[in-house]
Amino acid sequence: MVFPAINYMLEYPRPMLPNVQLIGGLLAGPVRDLDGVEPYIAGAGERPVIFVSFGTFASSMEFLPKAVLHVFLETFGSLSDYFFVWTINRGGVDPIIPTNVRVFNRVPQNDILGHPRTVAFVTHGGKNGLWEAIYHAVPMVAMPLAADQYRNVAAMTNRGFGLRVDF
Repeated sequence: MVFPAINYMLEYPRPMLPNVQLIGGLLAGPVRDLDGVEPYIAGAGERPVIFVSFGTFASSMEFLPKAVLHVFLETFGSLSDYFFVWTINRGGVDPIIPTNVRVFNRVPQNDILGHPRTVAFVTHGGKNGLWEAIYHAVPMVAMPLAADQYRNVAAMTNRGFGLRVDF
């Protein structure tokens, strides 16, 4: 048996041998601990939540050029009707974080995406995050950084699950 991590939600149909069983999206599922999400969105009030994650590929603020980091924070701060949960390590960088933004090293991504107040996902286009967002019907804004992310994001936009924005 062969178990490729693909799913036709993001892939294009093609012939498969009988010993191939697709398992893409296996990690996406119902929220495991809705109460466990509350500490991450504390302070949001009634504002809708936008979840931001660029995965382990860009897991530190040190990875981002200062100008890009500044644009992100300035943009998020200007959207004060929304509350942002950003999973990224500060990594020795200490920028001024707007009051409507919370920064965490790690968050329960599937559970944040499954929270009823989460209205959008800003992502790098990694497959697990895409599948989790699709499972929870959360629209995406994707900024691919490398490797398969460009193809993943092309499939995402082609299927109408979100938009692509380049850095």
